[in-house]
Amino acid sequence: LGIVTSGCGRHWSLKADIEVEDVTVPSQYYDAFLSHEWGSSGFLKVLTILMIYNLRAATIFTLLSSLLFGVLRVYEILPDNESTVILGY
Repeated sequence: LGIVTSGCGRHWSLKADIEVEDVTVPSQYYDAFLSHEWGSSGFLKVLTILMIYNLRAATIFTLLSSLLFGVLRVYEILPDNESTVILGY
């Protein structure tokens, strides 16, 4: 997945002078099969992959950081103003 998400999907945007065979590499095994279509946006493919494979970690981190910043604001360790509201998001 690291290779797939590197460069924000630039390697999926083929130019006319590049053949598919020139950018593919045989593999002995794979962790996940990513179906693709060469005509769709590489950037949108990367966003979709990040949402699918990163959603649980991102949700947990957001929840915990929101709780932490909320507690810090309640106990006035962080100032209670608009600039600290965005920290939880």
